[in-house]
Amino acid sequence: VSVTNGGSATVFGDLVLGQSAGSNGKVTVDGNGSYLEVVGNVAVGQNGVGSLSVLNGAVMDAYGANFTLAGSGASSVTVSDLSTLNIAAQNVNLGNGTGTDTISIQSVGQVNIDNSLQAGSSPVNITVDEDSILSIGELSSNNSQFSLNVTNGSHLTVLGTCGCNALLLLGGTINVQGDSNLTTAKANIGGNDALTSLIVGSGSQATFSSKLALLYNSQIAVTGGGDILIGSASATAVDQIVVGGGGTLTAQSLATL
Repeated sequence: VSVTNGGSATVFGDLVLGQSAGSNGKVTVDGNGSYLEVVGNVAVGQNGVGSLSVLNGAVMDAYGANFTLAGSGASSVTVSDLSTLNIAAQNVNLGNGTGTDTISIQSVGQVNIDNSLQAGSSPVNITVDEDSILSIGELSSNNSQFSLNVTNGSHLTVLGTCGCNALLLLGGTINVQGDSNLTTAKANIGGNDALTSLIVGSGSQATFSSKLALLYNSQIAVTGGGDILIGSASATAVDQIVVGGGGTLTAQSLATL
């Protein structure tokens, strides 16, 4: 299915891409003024593989209760070239299939997720590149195969709409590089069997306006002119925070437990 050249379409029910085993469902919204509205749930990949692309100035709004990215293979969402994907779903779930699920936001693309994004147990790769924006209400991962890369002047904002830990990273890696930014209030990093990492470098900045807690098997690395600003921080071991290569760490208070 394609919506192009300034066209518009509304799906009043659910949108399921790759519903049947062995299938490959694709939706493309392409071109300035092109618009897709989905009132029901969105599933990018189910028993098959799904692919959703919002390109070249197009806009998509998803209003249903659930937005999932999964399936039996490598399902994907791509938002690029001044396009915007708005997700108002209460639950955004990734990585509950059998393949590697990817979200690629590039070339001044923007994805706005009003509520919670949760990463499941299968591999999940999220890339925010080339002056793009990813805004999330809450972000949680208990998945050692979760990877989120923010690069080349891009921005990741985790708003903390629940009033609790906006960023709950119990597994995986967040990597902020190339004059990019991560902004959130409260965050817990670590607390799982696998190493959980936050890496900030190449002139980038991560800001935790309220609190950052580092639990076991967690690490923060600040390198290459990176900068981390923290309201208060706690760590279960002093070697969990590594500052080197011109990096800086600024905290109003720091406790090692």
